[in-house]
Amino acid sequence: MAEAVTEMIFFIVAVSLAAMVIGAVMVSVDRMNDAMSTTSTQIYDQMSTKIKIVNDPASMNSSPLIIYVQNIGEGYLNINAITLMIDNKPKECDKYVLDNDFWVPSSILCLELKYPRLPPGLHRITVITENGVTDFMEFRIGA
Repeated sequence: MAEAVTEMIFFIVAVSLAAMVIGAVMVSVDRMNDAMSTTSTQIYDQMSTKIKIVNDPASMNSSPLIIYVQNIGEGYLNINAITLMIDNKPKECDKYVLDNDFWVPSSILCLELKYPRLPPGLHRITVITENGVTDFMEFRIGA
């Protein structure tokens, strides 16, 4: 009888340890699944996002500086999450011209800077979307 009780205790301990190991493994698998899901969503967003600066570089003026950017991708973009850089320095837009807060595919966003104070010479505009997709254009301000 004592052997049966001992075997029963060992059996209960073994089952309890197995349940704890399975629980720990399930938590790890669940975390990996969540991370893979998040990463795949981010990659899909980046792959489906495309923008194009559609200005004519020959007709750029310094004041106001108006930049036209077209959403040529598949997804909607948030205009409040756009980063504009001129000569690798971030700039705030004075005015966004678009019908609503989301930049739909095929639509053109107008960015206006009233006083960029660009000196004569070669300059570079970079537009960056909320998920890191960029486009740039180089242009010259006449001397």
